[in-house]
Amino acid sequence: MARDDVWLRSLHSRAAEDVTRYALRRAPSVADAEDAVSEAFLVAWRRREVVPDPPEDILWLYGVTRNALANQSRGDRRRIRLRARLATEPAHLPGPDPPDPRVGLLREALVQLPEDAELLRLLTWERLSHGQAAEVLGTSENAVALRASRARRRLAQLMTASTAVGT
Repeated sequence: MARDDVWLRSLHSRAAEDVTRYALRRAPSVADAEDAVSEAFLVAWRRREVVPDPPEDILWLYGVTRNALANQSRGDRRRIRLRARLATEPAHLPGPDPPDPRVGLLREALVQLPEDAELLRLLTWERLSHGQAAEVLGTSENAVALRASRARRRLAQLMTASTAVGT
């Protein structure tokens, strides 16, 4: 049998229930079990040439699921250790805001532009081109250019109004 999408569907229909029960009995949560099973079938698809023929294929999936659960567990332990370490260390952020009061005004103004704040951040902070920002946002380059022009104008107006109020 060719190792194509029909093969994967057949494997899934024969093994998914057993592999899911296997994962549910071992995982700390249903979500973790589902993630491990999804990972197992993804690995089966990627490595389809080494997946054994039935009935050993289900055993192979158990092994892959076991490895996926072990990887999740290691990741969880790393995150717990990192959180504990970060909680005990002083915060060393990449430089505090400069004493320039405009930084706070800029942050406040961006909050007032929720639909355009991400666009402005992509263009300014990430230094993306209009084309690159369009790809990230799933829109056209022309739409980004138009939105950016309008957003910069609104941002300037907000900053001017905030500066006038603050003086």
